[in-house]
Amino acid sequence: PLTGCSLLLYYTVFPDKDIITRFFALINNGAQPVKIEKAMSLTLDIETGDFDYIILHGKHAKERHFQREHVGYGMQGICSRRGASSHQFNPFMAVCGHDADEDSGLAFGFNLVYSGNFLNEIEKDPDGRVRIQTGLGEENFGYLLQPGKRFCAPEAVMTCSAHGLNGMLVNFHRFIKENILPEGF
Repeated sequence: PLTGCSLLLYYTVFPDKDIITRFFALINNGAQPVKIEKAMSLTLDIETGDFDYIILHGKHAKERHFQREHVGYGMQGICSRRGASSHQFNPFMAVCGHDADEDSGLAFGFNLVYSGNFLNEIEKDPDGRVRIQTGLGEENFGYLLQPGKRFCAPEAVMTCSAHGLNGMLVNFHRFIKENILPEGF
């Protein structure tokens, strides 16, 4: 009621690939512009667990270095402020059980289908709950949504596998090959 905005959440489920995608649309039905300062396309809360998170970083000719860290209390993650995702920081993050390896254990994967600034964050609260978010962070982002207009966040892709990191990667590869890449590739 304060802003007159409507929030629509869009989910697409690909059960044969163990993939869920999500994005949101914010519609300004009010009389005044509304400033969007942060736009997280996906949020997932996990009640409890001992997790690691994995990010990919690199540089020219040395892309996709694998960095695995224990999820401690507070906020952790990765972002890009360059105006583009790239070989330096990729809008991908995995969250896996501390005991997960290549072929066994629980592994969640998150990827933002977007080539600009992004923020992937994971936060563990004092009760041990873990919140994972991916989207457009508040740094270098701000959008003034005029009355009668709509803002759509980039789509985020999420998967989960009980078969470790390889199971997660197979889900992503199948999804990207069959649903994102043009057929000729």
